[in-house]
Amino acid sequence: MIKFTTEELEQLISEINDKLFPAHELIKTRHKWKAYLSATQTNIANVTTTTIEFDSLNFDCEGGGIDSFGYTCPERGIYLVCLDVLWGSLIAGNRYDGRIYRNGTIMTYGIRHSGHTGRVSGGGTVLVPADRNDVIYGKVYHDDGSANPDIVGGNITDTTMDIHLISRRCT
Repeated sequence: MIKFTTEELEQLISEINDKLFPAHELIKTRHKWKAYLSATQTNIANVTTTTIEFDSLNFDCEGGGIDSFGYTCPERGIYLVCLDVLWGSLIAGNRYDGRIYRNGTIMTYGIRHSGHTGRVSGGGTVLVPADRNDVIYGKVYHDDGSANPDIVGGNITDTTMDIHLISRRCT
């Protein structure tokens, strides 16, 4: 029987892991970020793409905070981005979008047509390839003919955006 000290066993496990899983492919610290609106963003302009003014964090594992209402990518990689927009003060029969952008490029959007005047939730989820210092942010759009719709905030379950680094490979 072979006996190892704790230190020897940890070293052996580390060497095996290094051979099986090269360090450049591992994500040892996953970047995680969840922002939300602390208050309702009111009077969203008609047929205008408007940036969601995220101003509060539920968590930010890298300490980057909120940069121009968005998330600045700390490194190159593939990010999983989930946007959920809670619309309020609606006019029935109209379009209400939630959109995810990287820098100035739209990555995905979710269109909701409201059949009532209450609230509707929508947005999207997408994998975003990004370089270091790219900014990911959420925007909204509607075509209900008024400037009355609101993006509901005030709670971490209202309008939110979650971002997770899932891979350092971009190809």
